[in-house]
Amino acid sequence: TVITGPVSGETWCFDTTNGSLRNYRSGAWRSLIAINETRWNTAVGENTLAVTTTAETSVAIGTDAAASVTTANGTVAVGYKALDDLTTGSFNLAIGPNALQYATTASSNLAIGHNSMGEQAGGAGSGPSATANVGVGEQTLGAITSGASNVAVGHQAAQRLTTGSRNTAVGPEAMRVNTLTGSDNAAVGYLALGRVTSGSNSVAVGSAAL
Repeated sequence: TVITGPVSGETWCFDTTNGSLRNYRSGAWRSLIAINETRWNTAVGENTLAVTTTAETSVAIGTDAAASVTTANGTVAVGYKALDDLTTGSFNLAIGPNALQYATTASSNLAIGHNSMGEQAGGAGSGPSATANVGVGEQTLGAITSGASNVAVGHQAAQRLTTGSRNTAVGPEAMRVNTLTGSDNAAVGYLALGRVTSGSNSVAVGSAAL
């Protein structure tokens, strides 16, 4: 079924072969809503789950959410460009604009907040392959690349952590000031552990501690 869209030069089409609603604009077909009952995927928004092949049990809501996913399973992406570059990593949950945007093969991460785990400085395609990290708050764990099992809660907490593992940062800008590659650190409080760059096994509790 083809109908004329609300925008001049735009055509809408319901594709009965895969159960998707698509529109044709700027010389290309773009999926708007797709429900795949065979692989249990749901996509809502332009270019969501656009190239998926064998991915299963995934949900993408928002323009370009999970747009590059091919075989990643159990993906949940909500927000503009959330998990945009993910291809094969599985069981990631990203909520917020640009959350986990540059992750490519990352797995089992949870990112909630604008740019949470989504600021990788190298740009598109060079993002984190990190595993089992949790970032809650804007720009948390923004620079993470290959670190694992880190937890950051609070605005910009552990924003500059790159490859460290098993770090815990709780509080606004905790463990944020310097680029950090250390592991097994804990920071609780505003700007706690802000001066450490590569140390490990440190504990800082309180505003601007260490």
